[in-house]
Amino acid sequence: PQIRRTNGYIDELVATVPRDSRSTGTVSRIVSFAENGDFIWFTEWTAASGFPPVQPFYSRIFRLDPSTKALVDCKITGSSGATGSIFHSLAEYNGRMFVGECTNTASGTPTVKGIIPTASGAVDDTALGSIFPGSGERNVHSICKYDGRLFAGFGMVTSGAFAHVYELTLTASGAWTMTSSLTGAGGTGAVCNRFVSLAEYKSKLYASYFNPITASGTSVIYQYDGTTWTGVFTSSG
Repeated sequence: PQIRRTNGYIDELVATVPRDSRSTGTVSRIVSFAENGDFIWFTEWTAASGFPPVQPFYSRIFRLDPSTKALVDCKITGSSGATGSIFHSLAEYNGRMFVGECTNTASGTPTVKGIIPTASGAVDDTALGSIFPGSGERNVHSICKYDGRLFAGFGMVTSGAFAHVYELTLTASGAWTMTSSLTGAGGTGAVCNRFVSLAEYKSKLYASYFNPITASGTSVIYQYDGTTWTGVFTSSG
């Protein structure tokens, strides 16, 4: 895959992501972007073939300097290794880049990694550890900073329950806690019901939720004012 930029008139190639030497796969995609200071960070994954992608998956985190076009592989690996983990989301928070992982397996342990930027790339903050919510909730699809707080949207790899948006909090002792902030709804929780994205807009936090309970699924957009979540858009059928 390539990173390109435009000023509205000229399209320019900035970087080409090198092939992952661990994989012989033919499918490679850039999943998420975030900025931190002078750098752009992004995640990428390579799969064996096809769409939906076929395991094994290999995922990487890169740092890009747009001014020099220098691209650095941060050499950070997922908790599931080659069995199926994908770094799916990125957000800057308190000087670190936070990376959400999708394990794509019922037995996987999803992580939210706090990586510390360094001159040569980044180092994994192993003290952050693993985030392990309810049964079947194994994918971290979205992360966002809002009002000085950090939120993560999860997804289900099993049926029968709804995914959540969690608030992640660093305690005085240095441990991370996770508190449910929003629960998906609508019919029955299907496999892959998930909070696809989180974004701040005009002092509100927005969460997009999708439940593939039917062929066309149910989609909801929620709005958060710092205290209360409100559904502001629903589409189904």
